[in-house]
Amino acid sequence: MIEEGIYVFGGKNTDGEALNSLKILTLTKTGAIWKYPSVKGKFPAPRYGHSMLVYDTLGLIIVYGGRNDQLLNSGDCENFNQISVLSLELMAWMAISNTGSTLSMPRYHHAAAIVGDSMVIFGGLEPEGYANDDVAITEISKYFQ
Repeated sequence: MIEEGIYVFGGKNTDGEALNSLKILTLTKTGAIWKYPSVKGKFPAPRYGHSMLVYDTLGLIIVYGGRNDQLLNSGDCENFNQISVLSLELMAWMAISNTGSTLSMPRYHHAAAIVGDSMVIFGGLEPEGYANDDVAITEISKYFQ
């Protein structure tokens, strides 16, 4: 059963550290309640400045891009280019390969939307600077056929 509420993934805590927690904000007559659902699979790396979209057709939450400044000196990439998917029915994370898509550069602080069966990414910041008028499109449904 899909939990009703507002899903939130990642961001920063009060110390400025990137997070990879998933929580659900449920509004009741008496106030707001944060829930931390039980989720299977490998969580995406901690990040902020990413996009998180709901793809209702397949019951998915899609997390793309973002940044983690703490990884800068660890040798890991601090800017992300991966697409991670949470199945709301299974409450399980899945990583999908976006090799060959137009999502070639890691980016953060971008705009994102689901249009039909595609995820459209516009602008934001890339490792070298502004993405300017760069638009990237990838067909989400092709990963789940």
